[in-house]
Amino acid sequence: MNFCPHGFPPPNRLGWAAPHRTLALGASKPSPMAATATAGAAAAPPPRQYKLAPQSELRVEVLPDAPLRVRLVTGTAEIFGTELPPEGLVPVPPRSKIAIFTWHGATVELDGVSESEYTSDETPMVVYVNTHAILDARRARARVAAVQGGDLEASQGPRVIVVGPTDSGKSTLCKMLLSWAGSLHM
Repeated sequence: MNFCPHGFPPPNRLGWAAPHRTLALGASKPSPMAATATAGAAAAPPPRQYKLAPQSELRVEVLPDAPLRVRLVTGTAEIFGTELPPEGLVPVPPRSKIAIFTWHGATVELDGVSESEYTSDETPMVVYVNTHAILDARRARARVAAVQGGDLEASQGPRVIVVGPTDSGKSTLCKMLLSWAGSLHM
């Protein structure tokens, strides 16, 4: 597997980068620019920029009633596996929790009020992309089996069930896997 969507790290012998960071979700302190959820909040803070190191992310929680927009200033970054457009403003829906991730480093700008925003270099993204690589390899094997007229079961591709407790990231993982799978076949 030589194709690396989104400019992922160089492949190892299995085809994808192995994790080299702890996967415990620790993080730096929230930004002093993040708003607190108070009634009649003051005017939105000025836009603020975050310079993200390679394989790190900016985590943001959006307030229920305050607009927030994200702009990619330099580099490449993604939200749930979907790349941010260069220099375009991307609205973030109210009550959202997002992680803006970069494989190679990026500068992003937040415009609006958030409940919290902080950077972290401890992220499960390498595990997620390794999962994507395994699923993609199984889809490729299924396509070959279908073309060769082999076993019907082998030609159906992988079936996946994602389980876990409430708010553990099941939908987020599915969004990323679907986004990456879709970008491979466009």
